[in-house]
Amino acid sequence: MPRFSIIAPIYNLSDCLSEMLTSVIGQDYVDWELICVDDGSTDDSGTILDEYAAKDRRIVPVHVANGGVSRARNIGIEHAKGDWIMFLDGDDILHPMALKVLSEGILKHADCDIVRFEKQSFSSGTCHWNDKTSLCANETIIDLKTTIPNSLFPAYMWQYCYLRTRYGDMRFDVEIKYNMGEDDVFLIQALDRAVKCCIIDAVLYGYRQRGNSAMHCKKTCLKWKYDLVHYLSVFETVEKSTKKYSRGLIKEQGLRITEGMCAVLAGMDDKERKEHWRNLIVFYKEMKKFKKNTFWCRFVILVLSFTKSKMVFALLCAMPYWLKKQGLHR
Repeated sequence: MPRFSIIAPIYNLSDCLSEMLTSVIGQDYVDWELICVDDGSTDDSGTILDEYAAKDRRIVPVHVANGGVSRARNIGIEHAKGDWIMFLDGDDILHPMALKVLSEGILKHADCDIVRFEKQSFSSGTCHWNDKTSLCANETIIDLKTTIPNSLFPAYMWQYCYLRTRYGDMRFDVEIKYNMGEDDVFLIQALDRAVKCCIIDAVLYGYRQRGNSAMHCKKTCLKWKYDLVHYLSVFETVEKSTKKYSRGLIKEQGLRITEGMCAVLAGMDDKERKEHWRNLIVFYKEMKKFKKNTFWCRFVILVLSFTKSKMVFALLCAMPYWLKKQGLHR
């Protein structure tokens, strides 16, 4: 039976950490290790981890000084001893049958080196799982030697399970700060390395959407501009070095970033937008370095930074989604 190394970065999650730990301990599968990297938490997260680890030796707490989620995940990879590596955010959970379903798929398709599964989002309280999980879940095998289908990316990197002998030397890019796209970069590089993927049509991961999480924090999102050039440069390098992708990664990622910026801007009032006007201009200039690949992205951001009309603002915020649907972004 395959052994799973589950890597969970933890930072100030004392309010929901026990739920994550319980979801792993309660698995209908026993061969796993949960590597919890306490990234310098200032609340009771470290104490909670130690208490659970004292009761179950499969839980491995690692306490380090705060260095960011990418560094925490890298430390987890270095400690991993299992056959397969999984990632689980500290405020998310696994379906009770997750590891058993994955093990069944892995054993059935031994030539696959990466496994994809589905997620279910929930906002607060208990995650009420839908009925899309069973040991008889549909499985699809995709050969990734020459082509990577659009359906595999974009996605969350924790929707994949990675064979350690093939991916154990990979690391997250610590140069990408503020939780902006470090998982995208890791996944795109992993898929570029992949040979064969098993897609399991089963919901195995519970994704908690928190209003104060990094992905939903205005202050954090507005710092994205400092990482944009490095972030897009990584995708540009991958795009130039591989023939696997059927569409431009820079175009796709530039549009995704613009979608994210529009979501942040849409949640601001006039005063906040005016306060961060300089940030938007810097964002525009950095996107300009990628020339025509981000033309529409730059256009939307530039006009957004000047417009005062709420109607125009709303229409522009919707433009990236329309462009993506129409395939008109350049």
